[in-house]
Amino acid sequence: MLLGLAAGLVSLGSLWLYNLFEWCSGLIILYKYLFLPYCNSLANLYFIYIYSLSNIFFYLNKTSIH
Repeated sequence: MLLGLAAGLVSLGSLWLYNLFEWCSGLIILYKYLFLPYCNSLANLYFIYIYSLSNIFFYLNKTSIH
């Protein structure tokens, strides 16, 4: 039982760290788009759009009941 609890805590911790990393990556991309003029291109805007959609679908897939 303790081993299962420990494995669950490790899994939740790694998932939390991964989500934190994804959030920070998205914020960095958004900051670059808004405040760095050489990054304001249509390609970067498209990348932000696709990146946001993929994160939303990835999150929904993780939280759905299978």
